[in-house]
Amino acid sequence: MTKTLRLLAVAAGAAVAVLHAPPATAAPALTWRDCGSGLQCAELSVPTDHANPRGSRFDLALARYPARDPATRLGSIVVNPGGPGAYLHLLPQLGGQFADLTQWFDVVLFDPRGMGRSAGITCPTGAPIPLEWTFPDEAAYRAHVARSREFGAGCATAAGPLAGKLDSWQVAHDLDAIRAALGESKLRYLGNSYGTVFGQAYLSLFPHRSGRFFLDSVYDHTNRSQRDWAASRAEVAERNLHRFGDWCARTPDCALHGRDLVKVWTDLVARAERQPIPAPDAKFGGPGTASRIVSSTHSDFERDWPRLAQAIAEADAGDASKLVGVPAIPVETDVNRQINCADFPYATDYREVSRIVAGIRATVAPLLGWRHTWVNVLKCAGLPEVTPFAPQPIPPAHRPPSLLADGIHDSVTTVDYGRRVTAQLPGSRHIAVVGGHANYLYAGNRCLRGHVHRYLTTGALPPAGLTCPANT
Repeated sequence: MTKTLRLLAVAAGAAVAVLHAPPATAAPALTWRDCGSGLQCAELSVPTDHANPRGSRFDLALARYPARDPATRLGSIVVNPGGPGAYLHLLPQLGGQFADLTQWFDVVLFDPRGMGRSAGITCPTGAPIPLEWTFPDEAAYRAHVARSREFGAGCATAAGPLAGKLDSWQVAHDLDAIRAALGESKLRYLGNSYGTVFGQAYLSLFPHRSGRFFLDSVYDHTNRSQRDWAASRAEVAERNLHRFGDWCARTPDCALHGRDLVKVWTDLVARAERQPIPAPDAKFGGPGTASRIVSSTHSDFERDWPRLAQAIAEADAGDASKLVGVPAIPVETDVNRQINCADFPYATDYREVSRIVAGIRATVAPLLGWRHTWVNVLKCAGLPEVTPFAPQPIPPAHRPPSLLADGIHDSVTTVDYGRRVTAQLPGSRHIAVVGGHANYLYAGNRCLRGHVHRYLTTGALPPAGLTCPANT
């Protein structure tokens, strides 16, 4: 049986498991204590493996911002900012992002299992961070896989009993244990970015315990097609490259104003394929190969455009130091990969992925966006095989309608992702936002925040098809 067929078979089994989630056991009341910066902290004992609730346990670390006024308090809301990653140690700096919610709710956050203060795992070697999203040839890819295999083996040993128990199926059960410990009959939840995967898992496993859910920057965990999942990202990234070029054409201060920026960049990549561009002062070393240039061209965010245009202009003049002087992917936690790859066990075979890339380049993203096909692959190739919680449709069930949102320029969690998930939640609404990633928590889009607060406090949903403008 091929690896792809094995993954499909396991995914089918996981779908059956979703329909037969074990009931939550009664949870003791939490003992909250003051832990500074307006926060209260507590621990909740949960099973290492929720499929074996009588087995070993560990403490899940929680923190909350209490509601400001008991007279207007409506209950608790659990928030996951995404990653997946640990956030409790950052809350003293992030507290302002939750201030609006404390008008009505105790805002409860947690470090996901295996991260931070929740039995945090320290791997003996760090996750390999390549300088490229793409690979110039199969030999370079195999070298990366070898480094990833060494990392993954060491990390699995360090994880101890949590090895193979780091996925959104387990986290959804942790969320239900949190709900019970808070004394809530239904979970009220705000998930951002990867936190939306946890939210989708909960909505699938526990529809009868699901309350009002707001999912922002939706990371689609319902699409089994690796090609379609990558193509959605690729199309937005390609569109952002052309937005960047349009901005340069109308902006006198752009370093390439008066020239066709996209053509300059495309010609630069073609030159680098023939002969790498020197990059003598590149932070991570040179030279500027075609794959390094493609990997380092981050054109999604308007704030980066002036710097990026200058870097492309200098590379065109013969020095690619600034263009390839940024990491290909953000630095991430080691355990991030364990969860991500258990949840998205897409193909990692070089030739199979290369065929997907060729199809995307021939259709929606010939210049830049196709690189998104490799992002999940480079994280997951070589890691130990585990029983995955693979993408699957959200099963029909009676649950309250949810509210979802995505930025129209976000190439990581696309509008298409959010609309696809929304369509599987009858009565739910999706808001498109003129912006990028994390428009509620981090961008603070005022239009979106208004609709979210109205929904969370009253259940009122916005009209279908709403688009929120950018803040002015």
